[in-house]
Amino acid sequence: MITNVANKNLLHLDRIPSPEQVMEFYMQAGIPEEKAHFISKNYETKVTFLDEFQHGKKISLYQEKQKDKQPRRHGGLRKHPAITQRFIMLAGIAESEKKQKVSQLMQQFQKNSFQVVDSPILYPAGQADIDCAIITDPYKVAAERIPQTDGAPSRRVVCISSDQIREERRKSGLPDNDDLVFVAVCARIRQAAVNGDSIIFSSASPEARIRETILQMLPSEKSISKEIIVQYSDPDNNRNTSMYPEYAALADVFYKNQPDPSEGWDKIMILKNKRQAD
Repeated sequence: MITNVANKNLLHLDRIPSPEQVMEFYMQAGIPEEKAHFISKNYETKVTFLDEFQHGKKISLYQEKQKDKQPRRHGGLRKHPAITQRFIMLAGIAESEKKQKVSQLMQQFQKNSFQVVDSPILYPAGQADIDCAIITDPYKVAAERIPQTDGAPSRRVVCISSDQIREERRKSGLPDNDDLVFVAVCARIRQAAVNGDSIIFSSASPEARIRETILQMLPSEKSISKEIIVQYSDPDNNRNTSMYPEYAALADVFYKNQPDPSEGWDKIMILKNKRQAD
């Protein structure tokens, strides 16, 4: 049947997704990493077939299977996909369904056999009060307190949020202080990154300077995928009418301060909540 194809070059191989992109697509859809890797390898084989066909070679599934068996003949084992350390910043105002997205991301990591790390063990919320008695710059606190280590990417994931740190401070009887909360956020991100853990950071701040400071917490010598998801929300849909002026102002700032690849992001995703999309 394949001999009846009139135009071999109808499909441009440079315009189709790469095997890595296919694997990432399936993983984002909740498919376990091992299965997504298997699907992407089969896809890669089909792309190889098409490339050979377009260059006049004879396609042989038998030969491809023999190639796949060769490493095992010499005692080699099937390689598992490499673990990618990821930093995912999820930004959005209250009522933007940010919590639901965080939950989805955590479930995706857990489906891929990642262990969830309890964020307070990275840096206690009250430690910021002690450290900032001498140093007030959050980057210096994180850099000087948390030493560099060569932590390889791990199958661990941690969720970090300023709201959680505020709650920890309240339960410990510590005063509410946005600056100290931010120091703790930076220190936890730094420690998790040094440990090799993937990080989900939930933020209500739209400011570019905050994003810049957060990215500085990630060691430059480590290969970390830097991703940001902005969850937009229409303040008119907010159920908490008493907070409308504050939410409306914050939503406007979010629209005017969209993230840009020049900040250092590898991937930028802009989302709207369901009510807004409808």
